Amino acid sequence: RTSEEEEEDVNVKVEVEATGADASGGGINSRWAQFRGLGSSFEASLRAATVTCTDALGHFVVRFRVAIIVAGALATIAAAAVIATSLRIAKVPPPLLRPSTGLQRIQHLLYDVFYTENWSNVKVAFGVAGVDRSTADPNDPASFGQPLWDPAFDFARADVQRAVLAACDAVSLAA
Repeated sequence: RTSEEEEEDVNVKVEVEATGADASGGGINSRWAQFRGLGSSFEASLRAATVTCTDALGHFVVRFRVAIIVAGALATIAAAAVIATSLRIAKVPPPLLRPSTGLQRIQHLLYDVFYTENWSNVKVAFGVAGVDRSTADPNDPASFGQPLWDPAFDFARADVQRAVLAACDAVSLAA
């Protein structure tokens, strides 16, 4: 059916309703029927305009499909370039877990509480002239190398013992 046939059917209904189908006297109902008749002709013209525009748009898209694809690709590349220029490397990696999880609490205890400047383990050796690091493993933090002992160092001497005792006192007073 065409829109003209639909419009004729609606106009026939409007005429029937307007000519006496109203049991209460016909005044209000006949005016309403005329108004509905105007609306249906508007709807029919709107449908016809929609079909015409859709048809024209379809022909446009088919005719310029390559240009539309190229323009879309260029717009995508331009948008990616704009976004890429605004990206920055994070100074701190984002947390992988919520701060309240057990793993995050353990990590906080290990790295923020225990490994602070408040305390640290120190190994002290007296009588060392230097260290031979040729045998040390750079990937093993416990591998320091071999000590080169000072032949002049004699722990049996009283002045050496007083110096070692003074060093120990200085460390314990600083703590």
